[in-house]
Amino acid sequence: MEDLSTLNVTTSKLYHSNLLNQSLNASLTNFQEFVFNRRLLLNVIAYCIMFMIGTVSNISVFVAAYRRSRIGSSQFLRTNVHSMVLHLTVADLIVTIIVIPVEIFWRISVQWYIGNLCCKGFMFLRAFGFYLSSMTLVCLSLDRYIAISQPLATLEPRSNRRRGRIMLLCAWIISGFCALPQAIYTLYNHS
Repeated sequence: MEDLSTLNVTTSKLYHSNLLNQSLNASLTNFQEFVFNRRLLLNVIAYCIMFMIGTVSNISVFVAAYRRSRIGSSQFLRTNVHSMVLHLTVADLIVTIIVIPVEIFWRISVQWYIGNLCCKGFMFLRAFGFYLSSMTLVCLSLDRYIAISQPLATLEPRSNRRRGRIMLLCAWIISGFCALPQAIYTLYNHS
């Protein structure tokens, strides 16, 4: 009977020793991820290209949509589509102008030096931009669905515009709520 208990203790020690070795090896391999390498350089180059193309294209779309919504007093020019494209461009500009440069800095520095509050704010804006872009596309799709399935309902411009504003307001609020956990629960300690 003593042999079995000794065997059980020995296997337990070996098991825990093996787990310790695996965790030490895992921490050493994870430490290698915090070194600027070729993969991160390719990420930085890709992010720089996306930043340049995204900034130029989103600003030009924003200017065109803004001018289109402000030119003339015609109700036809101020449709929900133009308003939603304007909001979609704002969401994409949040990602392009705020998220991508911070991602570039993060990839170059390999570590986060700005502090926990900025990390939470950045993670919130990162998620918020993507959620807002997706929600605005959903609003645009729903608006076009209503326009096709109920063409007479879209002839009244006042209710049509009101529906579009409510949909966009819901998109902003839902995106904020969906991104809120990123601002609350993001604390990573890699040391």
